[in-house]
Amino acid sequence: MTRTAAVLRAAACALGLATAWAHPASLTRRTTTADVATDASGASAAASTDSAVRIALYLGGGAGYQPKYHATLATAATMAFGEGGFTLQNLTADAVANLDRANLDVVVFPGGSGNSQAAAVGVQGLAAIRKFVTAGGAYIGTCGGSYLGLQHVGFYLPRIHPPCGDPNATHCTPATQEPWDRGDGDVLVEFTPQGLSQLNLSSQRFGGNVTIFYGQGPIIKAADLPPTVSQLAFYRSEIHSKNTNETKGEMVNTPAITSLDGYSDVQGEQGGRVVLNSPHPELTEPPIPEIYAGELEWVTKLR
Repeated sequence: MTRTAAVLRAAACALGLATAWAHPASLTRRTTTADVATDASGASAAASTDSAVRIALYLGGGAGYQPKYHATLATAATMAFGEGGFTLQNLTADAVANLDRANLDVVVFPGGSGNSQAAAVGVQGLAAIRKFVTAGGAYIGTCGGSYLGLQHVGFYLPRIHPPCGDPNATHCTPATQEPWDRGDGDVLVEFTPQGLSQLNLSSQRFGGNVTIFYGQGPIIKAADLPPTVSQLAFYRSEIHSKNTNETKGEMVNTPAITSLDGYSDVQGEQGGRVVLNSPHPELTEPPIPEIYAGELEWVTKLR
């Protein structure tokens, strides 16, 4: 992909991020809510305890402007772990190379450009993400963060292929559908029974088709995913307002949310959990923190 294409993808995944966010009046998944304080640096955290789940949201190069993701993630963490049950900090590009499982439980990479995020963290940063998850850490990626996990970190990469970061490797498999710039807007997503159960989502609210905002996230054929990858939700409608002749018919019935229970680049190691989101629950109106709450619970092995 050219630098221009990467910049365009960053803009596409970042649509709507400057929209003001309002704390929901009620949360259907948990009965308590909390406003999360923000310090002068922009980092926020619930009251810290020794047992708090430690979460870091990447806000470095390629991530774009992410206040809505930050706010939705904070709400989701409160729903998942309770007030005072988590800390939420910002993660810079330079800090990624020093990820330490002893100090952190979950890394979250938001929308933007997967290519630009990979360039910002560098080969050392990509290796550090692999090492972190191999050591039992968790990874959640959305749109650009999902591209990063697929094409650069290589979470779903079969071991027979060259490792991501190899200058001779053009792409980490599975390949995403091209062209990527198909447009953006609301789409219908249907959770599988496994997805509803794994993410602890109410079948009354999330059964059937759910409207979620799509911002040019990765489209992958279900058959191209390794059997170790769980397919938690599928697109039931599509966006093809751009490059229509090439994109029409590519998106329907492809996986929208996927997960892996145990990534490791060390033979014999169990490794941590991964969830990759193609659409944007946080850019949906209103946002859907319940999806991220379920993902946080699952990747931290609360369920």
